[in-house]
Amino acid sequence: MRQKFTLWSDTVFFFCMSLTAAFCLLRFYIRELWAAAALSLALAAAGTALLHLWMRARRAKKHQTREQQQKIADLAFHLAMEEPQNSAELIARSLRAAGFDDARAEGGCVTAAGKRAFLRFRLEKVTADELSPVIRAAGKDKAVLAGGFTDEAKRLAEAFGVKLYGAEQVYELVQKGGQMPEPLIAPPRKKQRLRDRLRPRFARGAWRGYAFSGVFLLVFSLFAVFPLYYLIAGGALVLVAVLVRFLGKEE
Repeated sequence: MRQKFTLWSDTVFFFCMSLTAAFCLLRFYIRELWAAAALSLALAAAGTALLHLWMRARRAKKHQTREQQQKIADLAFHLAMEEPQNSAELIARSLRAAGFDDARAEGGCVTAAGKRAFLRFRLEKVTADELSPVIRAAGKDKAVLAGGFTDEAKRLAEAFGVKLYGAEQVYELVQKGGQMPEPLIAPPRKKQRLRDRLRPRFARGAWRGYAFSGVFLLVFSLFAVFPLYYLIAGGALVLVAVLVRFLGKEE
C-alpha cells in the first residue's frame, strides 16, 4: 500500500509540474487560453502516463528483489535457530526432491552421492576458525552450508577444495524442492517509526530537490496567470532547501 501511495504521489507531482510548465509555455504561442490549457493537459497526461508505466515496472522489479532477499534472510535465520538435526533433515529432503535419492541426515551433516555437507548456520557469517574443523574432518568431497561466509573463510575453503553454499543457494534448493518450512522462525520485525520514514526527506543531500522545485515555481510565477500561488509555494520550498542544507543530518 505504501509503495502504491508513493508511486501515485510521484505521478501526481509530475503531472502537476508538467502541466504547469506546458501551460506557461504554450499560452505565449496559443492565443486562446482554453486551447492552450487543453493542449497542455493532453501533453501532461501523455507524458505522465508514460512515466507512470516506467516507474511502476521499475518499482515492481525492485520490490520483487527486496521481497526475495527478505525470504532468503528469513530462511537463513530459521536454519540458524532450528535444531541442527531438523535443519539437516530439511536439507536431506530437499536433496531427495532434487534427485539425490540417497541423501540422508546424520547429526548436523548431510550425505549424498558419496559427498558430505556440513551445516554451519549461524546468525553471523562463518569465519575461517569455524571452517577449520570441517577441513580437518575425514573425507575429500566436503561442502559447507551456511547463511554466509567471511572473505577469509572463502579463501581458506578455496585453498583446501571445500565447496561453500550460502543462503541464496540453500534457499533455491529448498524452494525448488517444495520443502519450505511453515511457519518460519522469523526474527522480530522492528516497526519503522514515522521519523525514520521521513528522515531521508530531511537528510542534507535532499536540499537540491527542494531548491530545484522552489526555483522552478518562482521562475514560472513570472509567466503564470495567478502568480501568488507560485510565489508562496516556491518561496516555501526555497526556505526548506536552505534549512535542510544547513541543518539537515549527514547521510
